[in-house]
Amino acid sequence: MIEKEVVRENFSRAVDSYDQYAVVQKYMAEKLNDYLKEEDGVNNILEIGGGTGLFTEFVVNRFLESNYLLIDISPKMLARCKEKFKDYHQIEYILADGEQIKLKQKFDLIISNATFQWFQNLKLALRNFREQLKDRGEIYFSIFGDKTFQELRSCFQEVKGEDSYSQRFFSKSELERILEEEFSEVEISEEEYIERFSNVIDFLRAIKKIGANSAKKDKPPLTSGLLKKIERKYMERYREDNQIIVTHHLLFVRLKK
Repeated sequence: MIEKEVVRENFSRAVDSYDQYAVVQKYMAEKLNDYLKEEDGVNNILEIGGGTGLFTEFVVNRFLESNYLLIDISPKMLARCKEKFKDYHQIEYILADGEQIKLKQKFDLIISNATFQWFQNLKLALRNFREQLKDRGEIYFSIFGDKTFQELRSCFQEVKGEDSYSQRFFSKSELERILEEEFSEVEISEEEYIERFSNVIDFLRAIKKIGANSAKKDKPPLTSGLLKKIERKYMERYREDNQIIVTHHLLFVRLKK
């Protein structure tokens, strides 16, 4: 189970370092923008989890005449977007947990980049978003898949006999099953993105710098002794040219009501 207060605090702490370290999230924003089809009649847009506005910048400039509502759980992230887009008077902002919010208005387009993995019940949230779509409305989002951090998970499993630290991600097939129950049209594209770091400490530090460190409830403490064992196992099994590899499994989704 994800602790939302931890998610809020992690991202608020990372607001000043996020853009520097969010290499994968920037890539996802670019790819999701490419995936987004040109549509006429997009008058109202809802973005869930705007962060520092990496994806927002693409979309708001594509739909300059559209009303734009941006929601984020972190007050500092929302403040960063307000400053970044202060000249875009069509954007409104709400500080809220996007998973829980229910709005009276309906939208032509609902979008989200690298946010839905923080939801406690994705199926229920998407059902709610579907109800907030207009009749021909669409949802586009990106999310991390189950192969994300597979190297680190494997090391925890080998060293400790279990992985009690990492949150769970959906596989493509699991996500398809959930979505096909709720939407008339479902498209999912996937790919793997590989990052490289000098060592495990640098990898974990980069995660913390974007606020994406685990918010899993009741996870045990990561002791220095355990971390050293994980580091040795990781360097032994997943090192190439004196760097460790880190897999990110990326899923890009289009849904139609």
